[in-house]
Amino acid sequence: MSQEDKIRSLLFKDPITEEETASLHMPDNYLCEACLGVTHCLEKVFQRIDERHTKRKLTESSIVEAVENLCRNEELWHEYGLKEVDGKKKLSGPGLDADSVIGMHMSGKHWPFRMMDFCWKLIGDTEDVELYKIFKEGKLNKTLCYGGKRSYCKEQIKTEL
Repeated sequence: MSQEDKIRSLLFKDPITEEETASLHMPDNYLCEACLGVTHCLEKVFQRIDERHTKRKLTESSIVEAVENLCRNEELWHEYGLKEVDGKKKLSGPGLDADSVIGMHMSGKHWPFRMMDFCWKLIGDTEDVELYKIFKEGKLNKTLCYGGKRSYCKEQIKTEL
């Protein structure tokens, strides 16, 4: 057992899987939380766009640039990682429930890349201007995470009903 694995076993009662430590892709059990995290960040980006464009016309290129800058913002995605909440591992970071829970947060290594990669996949399904329109309707995470082509949070809907 490597030193890194020993540290992880101290942080989490629920064992860390190989997929969580080695995979370059977002593990399936974190797709909903990843979607909610990305849409939270996308909402913040669109809110800043609205604040800056109160008097001048919003251009398609400014929307595209803002969305692309979000997905390539590696520093932002370093804020995401795993945290144990009530004995279960949860994705934690801005816009996610686990972020407000006090506890150890395991980030770094593959998590920033996974979040960046997921951001590109999520926005790749919809034109940037359409994303902005959905934001203006107040339905960004409802449309992208609970609806749309992939419905990343469909399992949560079933368990919450």
